Amino acid sequence: DEAFVPPSLTDSIAAFAIQEIDRGRLSYEFGLRYERQSVDADGNPSRSFDGLSGSAGMVWKLAEAWTLGGSLTRAARLPSAEELYSDGPHIATLSYEIGDSDLREESSLGYTIDLRRRAGRVTGELSLFFDDYDDFIYEAPTGEVEDGLPVFLYQQSAAEFYGFEFLGVVQVMHTDRHDFDVEFRADRVRGSLVGEGGPVPRRPADTRGAGVRYRGDRCYASAGVTITDDQTRIAGEETATDGYTWIDATVGYRFVADRIVHDIMVRGTNLGDEEARPHTSRLKSFVPLPGRDITVSYRLVF
Repeated sequence: DEAFVPPSLTDSIAAFAIQEIDRGRLSYEFGLRYERQSVDADGNPSRSFDGLSGSAGMVWKLAEAWTLGGSLTRAARLPSAEELYSDGPHIATLSYEIGDSDLREESSLGYTIDLRRRAGRVTGELSLFFDDYDDFIYEAPTGEVEDGLPVFLYQQSAAEFYGFEFLGVVQVMHTDRHDFDVEFRADRVRGSLVGEGGPVPRRPADTRGAGVRYRGDRCYASAGVTITDDQTRIAGEETATDGYTWIDATVGYRFVADRIVHDIMVRGTNLGDEEARPHTSRLKSFVPLPGRDITVSYRLVF
C-alpha cells in the first residue's frame, strides 16, 4: 500500500568496447556502448528502449609536465521504472511523484577541454565542459499538494549545461621526511531548459575552497574550508537557498609495531557548526546536513 511505483521488472543488456592508441606526444581514446532495456509494470503499458553512446578523446603532451586534452561524447540514458510509472507519495523524499509512461530516451552531446600540469611544485587541472541535451529528464515541482506532500512531475525538455572545474596544488615543502601542500579548488555549473527559458531545477551552487595537507614519517594532518554560494537562480516553484561555509580538519599518528600498522586519528567535520542546506537536496527545507562532528578512531592493519 505504501509503494509509489507499481511492481515492475526491468531487463537490460549492454555491450561496450574501448580502444586506446598512443602516438608519442599524442594519444587517442575511443569508446562505444549499446544498451537495450525493457520495463514491464503491473497495470501499465510495457516500454522498450535502445541507447547508443560513443566518445572520442585526444591528449596532447605539450611539454614534460603539461597536457592538453579534449573529448566529444554522445551519451544516451534510458528512462527508469520510477521515471515512467511513479504515482504516489515517496516517503524518502517527502514528495508526491508522478511519472510519465511516454518518456523517451535522454541523449546528450558533450564537449570537454582539459588542461593539466602533473609535475613540478605547482600542479593541477582546469576542465571546461558543455553538454547539449535532447529530451532531458527531470522532476518539476508543480506547486500542487497531494496527501499533504508537494507534487513533482517527471518531464522532458531540451537543456544546456556548461561550467568548469579547477584544482591547483602548490608544493610548499618536499623532503624525504616531510611533505606540505596547499590546495585550491573551485567549480561552477549552469543549466537551462531550452525553450522554456528557465533554470534546471535543483542546480548546484558555485563552490570554492582551499586546504592544507601535511605528511610526515608518522604524523599527518589536513584542514580545509569550502564556501558554497547562495543559490538564487532557481526554477519555478523552487525557493532560494542560503550559502554556507564548511570547515574540516584531520590529525593523525601512524606507526608500525610487530608488523601491525597502528593508526590513531581525530577528524572534525563542519567545525563551524554551520546550518548547511544543499540546493540539490529535495529535503533541504526539512533536513540540513549534520552539524559539528568530531570522531576519534583507532585502526589496526595486519
